[in-house]
Amino acid sequence: MKQQKLFTWVMITLVMLALVAPASVSARAVKTPFEAESETPVDFDPGEWRYTGAMVHVRGMVQVFECVSSDPRLTGTKTVTINGNWGADGGPWWATSRLETDHGVWEATGTGWWYPDFTISVNEKGHGISGEVEGLLYFTTAEPGELGSGYILDPHGE
Repeated sequence: MKQQKLFTWVMITLVMLALVAPASVSARAVKTPFEAESETPVDFDPGEWRYTGAMVHVRGMVQVFECVSSDPRLTGTKTVTINGNWGADGGPWWATSRLETDHGVWEATGTGWWYPDFTISVNEKGHGISGEVEGLLYFTTAEPGELGSGYILDPHGE
């Protein structure tokens, strides 16, 4: 008798969980596409450049510029701290950045390639740390001569 009662309560609990669980995970992440570009830097600090043979090792170069995006949550003033190892054929770079917008602040990390004609490729991932963008993520890529494109991800859904 006790086993039958226990079995009945276990079954009722499992049925209740099966009915409630889908509602708790039904919110879907929302992806919003965007395009963006950066204007000419408004401020520049070269950081430290060390030359080793045909390579230059750049550490702590800081650029401040205006970002313009099709999504206003990514339009604002961006400060980027860049590091890289560059030779005559270009080379890799990596960076951290902070984008201050009217909608909040983003922090990001990025990597890419610097080309000898002073163009770059970009792969960047950012996360919102304050304001309306807190908790959001963005991902962007760009190749030389192209606008950056990507998406903002709201993991909490609508």
